[in-house]
Amino acid sequence: MELGAVINQKTLDALAREVGSSTIPVLVKSLCDEIKSGIRNFNTYFTNEDWRALEVEAHALKSATLSFGAEKISDTCRSIEYSIKENRPQDVTEQFIVDYRNCADETITALEVSSRKYQA
Repeated sequence: MELGAVINQKTLDALAREVGSSTIPVLVKSLCDEIKSGIRNFNTYFTNEDWRALEVEAHALKSATLSFGAEKISDTCRSIEYSIKENRPQDVTEQFIVDYRNCADETITALEVSSRKYQA
């Protein structure tokens, strides 16, 4: 896995300047936990046909992941969000959720590796 294909390091560096480098590992851990929760939540919301909750969760994760430079997973969240907003067929939304699951592990690994440079 090439980190640059998953994480925009310049965005993560800018965030580190804004919040302080020593804060990044804590924030990354929190985001990784959110990404993991997203897998469970997306599956639950989809199974229960709770489209509004699915849209809200996707929107929140889209924004959170983008602020850390995790552009690939953010784009996937955007696809989930807009598939709901645009009333696309359920199988389209379901495929985006599968894409999210497939992207989650590599994003978490890339975030953890990228954040090591900020550890004391």
